[in-house]
Amino acid sequence: MKKKGNKIVYIYEAIILAYILLYRFIVVNNFISYANYVNICFWLLIGVSLYIIGGFPKDRHYFKKTSIRVVLIVILFYFVISNVLGLFTGFYESTYSHTIVGILHNITPIIIYIVVLELDRYLILRRGTNKIQRYLLGLLFILTNLNITIRDMFSFNSAESIFLTLSLIVFPIISRELLFMYMTNNVSYMPSLIYHVIIDTYTMIIPVLPYLGNYLSSVFLTFLPYTIYIQIKNGIKLKDKYTRFAKKSFIKAISVFLLIIFSILIILVAGIFKYKMVAIASDSMNPVYYRGDAVIYEKVKPFEVLEGEILAFKYDNILVTHRVMKIVEDDKGRRFITKGDNNEIADAYEVRDENVVGVVRYVVKYIAFPTVWFNDYAEEVN
Repeated sequence: MKKKGNKIVYIYEAIILAYILLYRFIVVNNFISYANYVNICFWLLIGVSLYIIGGFPKDRHYFKKTSIRVVLIVILFYFVISNVLGLFTGFYESTYSHTIVGILHNITPIIIYIVVLELDRYLILRRGTNKIQRYLLGLLFILTNLNITIRDMFSFNSAESIFLTLSLIVFPIISRELLFMYMTNNVSYMPSLIYHVIIDTYTMIIPVLPYLGNYLSSVFLTFLPYTIYIQIKNGIKLKDKYTRFAKKSFIKAISVFLLIIFSILIILVAGIFKYKMVAIASDSMNPVYYRGDAVIYEKVKPFEVLEGEILAFKYDNILVTHRVMKIVEDDKGRRFITKGDNNEIADAYEVRDENVVGVVRYVVKYIAFPTVWFNDYAEEVN
């Protein structure tokens, strides 16, 4: 039965290789707008045929739940560390739509593709593969993901683009696929599925992301899978002891995560670094942001402010965030004409260089309501 299973695996690997070549030279060049749908359909057919031939193997490894916890803990620490670094390196706003409809539209096809791909990996590996077949299968999955990612993001028209492709795409994908092959073959498909979905979709869900630069991004995405691999490999050896340790580690990780989140909020509110968070108590900037939202402004020099940006400035000891409609030069220096987007006329007061505090970069919805309500209550009491 094992030999028969191995022959079937070789057949499927040959089919996958043929598809990779077909996708690269035919689909991409002639049917690019349908490429993602073609991809999903192919891997779905592979999965359905594997299920018909051999059914769905039981997935009851004793280390499955612990492996999932390990994956979540490592990803959690990655998010925390990257956001703490963002306080020094800066943040940027995601270009994806962040309405509920927009998020669903962006992530649904990706999640479907990932689920189908990881189930196919599991179904093939559980057919009694030998070491050579696992190596070949890992290589095929690496080529599959490179096919899609490089098509969408990079070219090879210069030495710099080749370096970026290798460091940001090739090495992280190889590292990730080796981890997926190990976890799926030795534990379960679920840890791979969870890791794959989170890492590939979080940038489409989170509106503000830390800017880590090419070097740090490459290091994180390459060594993150290796960290998970080491933890799971050691955990399988330790068995029950590691399971208890992972449960305690998960609780500690959540506690550390919450502590760091609160610390980041305190740092942003205090304005210790280049960013500061303030609550919005009026509706003068509707619909960009509303009363009860919080904005994060970047501390900048007055000469860096551009027309059209939302300026954070002090007026009568009150922090105001209104849009710069015009910058005027006069004998006293520069003067900013500001206006709230929801106001009919421009602000009557003067805003000079010495009034400038920063430029609004990001909006965090609803988070400032407690502060606004408390201030309203304090004013009523007074």
